[in-house]
Amino acid sequence: MAPEQIEGQRGDQRTDVYALGTILYEMLSGKTPFTGDTNMAVMAQHLQKDAPRLDRINTAISLELAAVVSHCLARDPNKRYPDMLEFINGLDHPETVDLGILDKLDLASPGGSFWQSQAFRGLQLPWRFWQFSQSWRCSYRLCISKCSSINFGRTAF
Repeated sequence: MAPEQIEGQRGDQRTDVYALGTILYEMLSGKTPFTGDTNMAVMAQHLQKDAPRLDRINTAISLELAAVVSHCLARDPNKRYPDMLEFINGLDHPETVDLGILDKLDLASPGGSFWQSQAFRGLQLPWRFWQFSQSWRCSYRLCISKCSSINFGRTAF
C-alpha cells in the first residue's frame, strides 16, 4: 500500500507505480521491501522508511535497475514516475536513470517506529493520552484489518 493511501488520500497513477515497484522489488530480491510483525508495523515503515537498496540485497542487480525501482518506491508521489509509460521508459532505457536516488538512500536515517522513537518517548504527556493512544491504536488496527480486503472500485489490470 502506497504511503498516500495509508494516510487516507486518494490514489492516482503514481500509486499504481508504487504498487508495481513493490512487486518488482519482491521479484528481484525474493522478499518484500518492508516486513513487520503486524500490518500496522509494515504500514508505518512505508510511511517512515525508504526501502533498502535493491543492489545491496541482490548483488546481481545493476545500479540502474535498482535506481528505477527506488524511483518507483519514493515515499513522496511527486518523486515517482508520473505514470506507467514513464516507468516503462525507465526500464527500457536504464542508462537515463538518475543514480543520485541511490545516494539519497545511503544518507537516509534508519527510521523506525514513531511510537518507539526518542521524539515520542521524550514527550511529557498526561496519563490520559497514553490510555487514548492505546485504545486508538487498537481501534485503528481493527479498522485497517477490516478494510484491507475491500475493493474500493479500482479496476484490476
